[in-house]
Amino acid sequence: MKNPLHIYLIKRPEGIVAYDEMRGFVIASSSARTARKIAASSHSDEGADVWTDCNWSTCTTLGVANAKTQAGVLLQDHKTA
Repeated sequence: MKNPLHIYLIKRPEGIVAYDEMRGFVIASSSARTARKIAASSHSDEGADVWTDCNWSTCTTLGVANAKTQAGVLLQDHKTA
């Protein structure tokens, strides 16, 4: 049986997100490191480094995904206004 995926919330601090940038993601992944890499590959104008650097974003485990959940971005918060 394969290891279950976890659900991670990766977000940037309030107040530093500009127009057309991502605020955060909810990601299903096997590890926090992999979740950050998935977020980095889904970046917008803020750039990929924001999501892999713990000084610019936080990564919190929300729980364990159900058996049917596939790895990847489940939700994203994109600032458009």
